Amino acid sequence: MPDQVFEMWIAHGVQHGLEWRFSADSETATGTDWELFFGHSSLTFWRKADWLLTSIIPSPELFHLETKARVIAIIGWCVHGQQTPTTNVHDSKNRFATFADIIRKTGKLPCPVVGAETADGLEIVDGNHRLAAVVFFGLANSFNLPIWIAH
Repeated sequence: MPDQVFEMWIAHGVQHGLEWRFSADSETATGTDWELFFGHSSLTFWRKADWLLTSIIPSPELFHLETKARVIAIIGWCVHGQQTPTTNVHDSKNRFATFADIIRKTGKLPCPVVGAETADGLEIVDGNHRLAAVVFFGLANSFNLPIWIAH
């Protein structure tokens, strides 16, 4: 795993209270606080993944249904105040507002999102608030989204 991905994603999770309980990649995250963190991919997948830092146009058809649902929920909560599954996500409104402000001022994101190629589309495991800000501004078909892709 590239150092930037580790620092942005795994180390950030540990710094915000997730306890690393794994001693081997054959262990499962199912039933732990890390289950949603790793999406639908196993620890073995993440250890063995090949990584590519690239830029994509984030058109909706590229993404896993759960990524689309998270983006809709983030916008629903952060913009419209609707009770959604992201209502209790740590600092959700502030994170969304910060990324929206950065996009408004600079036209780009401060760092790449992190995703995995799956049979059902790209699943974003880190950067859903960044992606939601892009979608909120109506830029999904024109924005160059920096992304680390595991495959």
